[in-house]
Amino acid sequence: MTKDAIKPGKVRGIDHIGITVPDVEAATRFLSEAFDATIVYDTVADGLPRRSPEDLAAAVALNEAQRVIATRIVRLGDGANIELFEIEGTVPGVHGIGALGLQHFAVYCDDIAEVLRRVLAAGGRQLRGPNPLFGAEEGPGNAMHYVRAPWGTLIELISTPAGTAPGREMNRWQPTRS
Repeated sequence: MTKDAIKPGKVRGIDHIGITVPDVEAATRFLSEAFDATIVYDTVADGLPRRSPEDLAAAVALNEAQRVIATRIVRLGDGANIELFEIEGTVPGVHGIGALGLQHFAVYCDDIAEVLRRVLAAGGRQLRGPNPLFGAEEGPGNAMHYVRAPWGTLIELISTPAGTAPGREMNRWQPTRS
């Protein structure tokens, strides 16, 4: 088998992450202004066919009091897609890395200061930073800075221009430079 052959059951990478937001249009505006996100397509929107509420609830773990209003796929640069969900009947959750489960996503930036400026202009909030990376990620210019989207999701801005420590089993993935 050649190295380019497809191995059955092979995982090729992250396709998307899903984020429930209070307003798909507002979230799209924020992601576009802060990170140049582009709309890939809508899967649930006015005028598009819908699955029955019962079928959808069973498929995506909604309760009877919740209803999907809109879903949209957006993409940031050369990375994975983000699926935005607007769901009627949502309740705020625990926001922070101290909670179990998925709690943030990271955006690779060549210039954290410029991306931070765009995040703030788009309505995001910053946490303390930028912070130098440490351990296997330590190096000149390697840094991260956490921010919050207007609806509360944690986003990490990260840059590793010096690379990461040698001697690891495989290289850390980074988006291609454009």
